[in-house]
Amino acid sequence: MTRAPSDGGDTLAGASPRLTAAVVALSALATVLVTAEVLRRPTQTVALIALFGCLTVIVLLRRRVVRLRLPQVFSGLVFALPLAAICGPALSVAGYRQLFAFRLLLATVVVLGLVLLALGRRPRYLGPRNLVLLLAAWFAWLAITTAWAPDKHVALRYLGVVLIELVLVAAVAMAGDSRRRLRWTMAALAVGYGLAVTVGALEVLTGRHLSSSVAAFGGKQHIATGFFYNPNDLATFIAMSWPFLLLGLLMTRRRALVGLDLLFMAIGLFALVHTGSRSSLLAIGLTTVLVAVVLVARRWTRRRGLVVALTVALIAGAAFLTLNTSDSPLLSRFRVATDTSEVQTTQSSGETRLALTRAGLNAGAATLFFGVGPGNAEGLVKRQPGAPLEVTSLHDWWLEVFVDGGWPALLLYSALYVGMIVVTWRVSRLAGDPFLRYLAAAVAIALIGFVIGSLGPSTVVGFAPMWILFGLALAAARRAHFEQTENEPS
Repeated sequence: MTRAPSDGGDTLAGASPRLTAAVVALSALATVLVTAEVLRRPTQTVALIALFGCLTVIVLLRRRVVRLRLPQVFSGLVFALPLAAICGPALSVAGYRQLFAFRLLLATVVVLGLVLLALGRRPRYLGPRNLVLLLAAWFAWLAITTAWAPDKHVALRYLGVVLIELVLVAAVAMAGDSRRRLRWTMAALAVGYGLAVTVGALEVLTGRHLSSSVAAFGGKQHIATGFFYNPNDLATFIAMSWPFLLLGLLMTRRRALVGLDLLFMAIGLFALVHTGSRSSLLAIGLTTVLVAVVLVARRWTRRRGLVVALTVALIAGAAFLTLNTSDSPLLSRFRVATDTSEVQTTQSSGETRLALTRAGLNAGAATLFFGVGPGNAEGLVKRQPGAPLEVTSLHDWWLEVFVDGGWPALLLYSALYVGMIVVTWRVSRLAGDPFLRYLAAAVAIALIGFVIGSLGPSTVVGFAPMWILFGLALAAARRAHFEQTENEPS
């Protein structure tokens, strides 16, 4: 068969020369206008172009889009959310630090989630009702304190951050729907940990940092921050991950996994030493002892000698760092005795923390400890007599919860926290699945260690690993619930 020649020769789709010229002229004009808008308002224009592009793709591929199964797409995006949260601004669009993968995924997940809810898709089981209600009540009380918060803009922004993190909690909790999904989620989180500590180690060795790191703006070059803003955040993440690594090392029989576990434990410790975080070091010491007690008491491993030897070695190493008298700038940062001398001479870390505590309590007293409002503690601390001029964040998450939300928020949060420990500890004893027992025990121990570890960062309200840990507690409870219902006789 031969194809009939078109009337238009080589013009656009057989169109007349006049139409072709008009299209070219309009395209050139559109290019000029778009370029001018990008130079004048880059963020808004790029966002509109991206939205227009998405709509165009949907229109052109509407038949294929209709065939897509939204629950599967939603599930895939939810699965990617925790890893994107760990990477944070490190996965941002070049030139737009506020536009990064986690936020884009989150927005998509929220939209698809609302669509599925509108279509009648309801989650089967969110987790233990008491824990879900306590989490909702804590957020609700924070929202109520906004009514008398001095800075409403800061309060609303803080609530927005908490709401975003609650979506992350729910996304991680959904991993409890199946054993396979739970294992894949843990594998993705392991990848996130491995990447974070590897980046931290490379920072130490090369002196180069990601644009999301505080060290990228000058100051100390050979410090480890990973995907996080400051070294204390990375150290806290390593301390939170430690029970999972240690339990995995002593319970797995696969040599390849043992080798990877040991490698990334060593890299994590190398990065931790170059953060200078004493609270994370103490948290690792505490969780190491708890892991040893659990393994020996429950007879989860036959390598009791190895458990005891490894525990003694790690505790000895932590004791050396905290009690050392070296003049090395690296080692001296870990000395606990430094804090004592600093308090006595009213300088640096020790006295700064005491001054922040006094300023926070003074600010909270003005509202009879009913809460100064979400995120308002920082602004009010600046106004207190004797408050440090160079530091305004409370550097104590428990104190921040108390000052921002008052004693109602502290009671609700404490009940939630203790409840998560109790629930995961119970699952670690009663679950039939060995992997679920391991996961629940690691979550419970990590939560206990985080009581100390949370004192390191300036604030953890936007610290994704903490909310991921909360989500894992709910995921373990969900999996145990489904495991029980599946085994019940019909």
